[in-house]
This record gives sequence, structure tokens and C-alpha cells, in this order.
Amino acid sequence: MKRPVCSLIVVNYNGLGHLKSCFAALQNLAYPRSQLDLIMVDNGSRDGSIDFVRKTFPAVRTFVNTENNFAKALNLGVAQAKGQYIGFLNNDVTVEPQWLNGLVTLLDERSSAGGAAGKILLRNGRINSVGHRQLPDFYFEDIGFEEEDRGQYDTISEVEWLCWVAVLFRRECLQDVGPVDEDFVMYFEDVDFATRCRAREWKLLYTPLAVAHHEFQGSSRGTSIPYYFCNRNRFLYLAKHLPSTLPQSITTSHFFINHQYNLIFDCLPITIKKLILHNEVRMVQKVLPKMCETLISIYGPEAVDRLFARMQVILGHRKMSLGIYDHALHLIGGGQKYVCTMASILQDEFDITYIANKEVDRDDLES
Repeated sequence: MKRPVCSLIVVNYNGLGHLKSCFAALQNLAYPRSQLDLIMVDNGSRDGSIDFVRKTFPAVRTFVNTENNFAKALNLGVAQAKGQYIGFLNNDVTVEPQWLNGLVTLLDERSSAGGAAGKILLRNGRINSVGHRQLPDFYFEDIGFEEEDRGQYDTISEVEWLCWVAVLFRRECLQDVGPVDEDFVMYFEDVDFATRCRAREWKLLYTPLAVAHHEFQGSSRGTSIPYYFCNRNRFLYLAKHLPSTLPQSITTSHFFINHQYNLIFDCLPITIKKLILHNEVRMVQKVLPKMCETLISIYGPEAVDRLFARMQVILGHRKMSLGIYDHALHLIGGGQKYVCTMASILQDEFDITYIANKEVDRDDLES
């Protein structure tokens, strides 16, 4: 029986040091070469990654993303994929020869499963992940992380969340669930997508018969990127799926615990936007006042008032305010003609307020 075509998507950003081992392993898969569709989506690398892959692995199709957004790169890869099955792999991962066979066989046998992942090991042979699980206060962790592999995870099982270091999806599942949420950028997008899968009644499976090796945080080591986006995207996830928990999530966040109040404030506009766009008005009206109470206790009423005024603009509920000050506006001379002309041009995009030193009649300004 002919094996199905599998598209395997590797997202890359300045990962030149990982690409040789990653794509060599993919080309060494015990899977018909004619049924492999290898794709790299690059997020604007400046280390020669694209030239290297095109010269060293000419069978790999390469595409360039318009911005450094991991989730958007995955969507671009899916749009270009030819396969019945579509896989996502980190650039710092290598897979064993039977990795793809193990996943395809499992998904072929279980039509209700939308995706599957295997046993992901750290470079030292200990376990990296056999799926995700939820912790208190809506944090998540890799199941089995840093445990010695003693065969304790050698049973095929259904899991709630898959680790996207190396994962395979049925095309129909991706089409049914919809695109990866690009607001997450990176991290937590896999948790969000798995939750959406289960809401559409797709099962997610783990199998020990598909083994991958991962250089943990090989693409982000030495940066604060994982810390920032994991905490930021926890807010987004809750705003989208569990909105009633959002107010309490602020004071249980690592940002709050570590007194990084500026980072919380940085996350609030997109979090509030997520809340409003993904929930019914009744829920939003219930959650926002509680959020305001918490935020006022941290930042004070004026800062929160400015935040929500900004949100009205972001959501298109009102125009941005613009003030024009002219100390001589009441004289209505040549300079004032320029000021009035600017206001007439900008009035369709802004709510404009004149600021003057003396009373001015608007009809006089208009004439």
C-alpha cells in the first residue's frame, strides 16, 4: 500500500547551526522519499540559513515569512504543504528513522485522531516531553520532563495537549480547526490549538514508537524570549478560553510575583482585545470590571483610564484624540488658517480639540 504524502515544516530564525543535522535526519527517514515534502519557512534570518539549505538540501522547499512570527510561519507552511499529513518540527530537533512511520501508522489506524506526537528526548537521553499537562493557576509543563527514560511512557495514549517540538497532524484536522493563532507569536500556540482541537472533537495521541531528540531551547537559549512569551500568552489563552479566570491570573502571574508590573501593562492591550473579540458581550461585561479593580490596585485609576481609552481606539470604537494648541487662535490670522486647514484634513481620522488661551467662536474659525 502506498504511503501518504507527508509535508514536514521546519520554522527557522538564525538557526544555521542546527539545520544540517535537522534536515539530514529528515532525509534519512525510513519513509519513501517520493512521499516526503520537506519545507523550511524562514523568519528573516541573517546568518545565511536560506542559502545553506538551498545548496545543501535542494529538495527542501524554502519560503520567507514577512515577519519574525513563529505561528505565522507555520500557517505559511501549511498553505504551501502538499501532504495528507502535515508535521511541525523545531529546527533544533532530530528524528529517528522510524519517527514518521510511527506517527503515520497511528493516525491511519485511528480516524478520530487529529494529531499525534512521539517521545521527545533531551540530548542527554532523558525525557523532554510526552505531552503537556496543566498545573495550578493555569500554567503548563512537559509531562516527564528530565525524567530518566525507564519505559514508563511506553504505552500509546490519548493526551490533552501535544508538544510541537515534533508533531504530525491530519490535514483535515488543520482545516477544520483553522489557522494557528498568530497573536501568540511563539509559545502557548500549541496549547491553544490543542484546546481548539478537542472542542472540535479531534483526539490527540502520544506514541512511544516515534522518537525525536531535542536540544532544549536551542533556538532561544540565553534570551528572555521564552519567559516573556510564556507569561504573555498565558494571559491570551485565558482571555480566549477561560475568561472568567483572567482577573485572578494577573496576580498569580510570574510578572506580578517578580514585580515586573511594566511587563503586565505591556500585555494588557492585546489581552483585552482577545477577551472582547472571542467572548460574548455578557461575559466581557462581567470580566472587565473585575480586571479594572485589580489593575487600579496596581497602577492607579488614571493609568487604567488611559489604557481603556487606548483600547477603544485599538478596537475601532472611537477615534484617537488629537489636541491642537495655538496661543493666538483668537486672532484668526495666517497662522490660524494653517491650523484650521490641518484640522479639516485630520478630522476624519481623529477627534480634534482646539486648545486656546481665549474664547474662540468655531463658526469664525470655519469661515
